[in-house]
Amino acid sequence: MEAALFDAVFNDPFCSSSADFTPVIGDPVTGVRIVKSIGDQETSVFIQSAVISDIMVEVRASEVAAPAKGDRFTTDSVTFEINAKPTRDMTRGVWRCGCFEVA
Repeated sequence: MEAALFDAVFNDPFCSSSADFTPVIGDPVTGVRIVKSIGDQETSVFIQSAVISDIMVEVRASEVAAPAKGDRFTTDSVTFEINAKPTRDMTRGVWRCGCFEVA
């Protein structure tokens, strides 16, 4: 049942998009489906309040076996680089990757 839900979300063009995955080590993978979310996160820096952009890219583990810090996703001519160790969801079927946009 979970697999059907993931298939529906990752194949819905309103929720997901096609991307190319480029690892630091290894061969690129084209046409992976990703779900990206971009939001703001409030934090404190030297007693000052700051708002930073929080970019999360989710990809199915069946498409990308082991994403790592420094790997990149490119979608719609925008590249996102993983900036922290990716984590898996509780079903172990989806990787959650914290990213930043590469200029």
